[in-house]
Amino acid sequence: MPIRIKAALLLFLAAAWGCTHARALPEEAGEVIEVEGWAPVDPQDPVGTRQRALVMAQKSAVERVVGVYVSAKTRVDAAVVVDQKILARVDGYVRRYDVLDEKEEAGIRKVRIRAFILHGKLGEDLRSAGLSQSGPVPGNPRVSVRILDRSGKSPNLERAASGAIRRQLVERGFTVIEEGEESAARADLVVSGEVQVSEIVDERLRGFHSSRARLRAQVKQRETGAVLAEKTQEASAMDVAAPVADDKAVDTAGQMLAEMLIAELAGRLRALGSLLVRVHGARGLLEVERIVEGLRTLPEASAVTLLEYRNGVAEMSVSAAGISSEELAAIWVKTKKPPLALRSLSPYVLELETVP
Repeated sequence: MPIRIKAALLLFLAAAWGCTHARALPEEAGEVIEVEGWAPVDPQDPVGTRQRALVMAQKSAVERVVGVYVSAKTRVDAAVVVDQKILARVDGYVRRYDVLDEKEEAGIRKVRIRAFILHGKLGEDLRSAGLSQSGPVPGNPRVSVRILDRSGKSPNLERAASGAIRRQLVERGFTVIEEGEESAARADLVVSGEVQVSEIVDERLRGFHSSRARLRAQVKQRETGAVLAEKTQEASAMDVAAPVADDKAVDTAGQMLAEMLIAELAGRLRALGSLLVRVHGARGLLEVERIVEGLRTLPEASAVTLLEYRNGVAEMSVSAAGISSEELAAIWVKTKKPPLALRSLSPYVLELETVP
């Protein structure tokens, strides 16, 4: 066999081996899964039969990982999206596979493989398709964000800072409401703070502008005023245009700050386990006492403290870790000790009213 033909054949075999047995890159997140694929036997096409069984095995491996990221209900509801955007190109998620066993039973070709699935890439694609989102944070609070520019450079900086924080909050499962006083009044948590931007003077930049952004923000419960998290973050950026450098620095600082706030906030919300219960129309302290004692008889309420009673309104702090205000309201209305009517509720505040 001529040398050139022999060399070309070796290269072809090496490439074919690499396609099936390529190693995952170090940064690729993957997992080894063993599955079986089936295909009806076609006596006229044994090679095609085996290939179809292999394809089904790879598809089964990808489907198994999809089931980890997506609930069964979501999988059924979005079957078309999953089939078209994920399962139609399973080769993009199977980095390599090895055939463990092959057999024929009752006219069915069965092939068992061990496949290395790129679950990191699969998870990203599922999120991009809107099928795998972060679950709601404890209490599913509504959050408003308002950052003010203390440097007085441009209103765009306020929008850039607020926008960066909002994006991170939404990505992590928070419900972010639009700007405005009316919207802020509906928020359960309020993120407020200020941003300052300064120029970094360096002669070595030669035509480039460098900016440093300093962003400070805190998260409060709107109803109680309690500070749940407070952080400060700085970031720098460079661009040929000064305004662009400012925006880049603010955006980076906002994203980093939001990540720190979220990390602290999630833990605080899980540990908070406290609801503010406000009862309207209480006729005297004796009735308030009966209401408080009624709450204390509930097994779900580990502690009940009367905070204030004024003008017929009683405010109580109820430690009820593990249940929401909606669940507590349902339990209370059912027990009728004493009878109270539901007035309104939010994740951390339950408004009740006495029944005449």
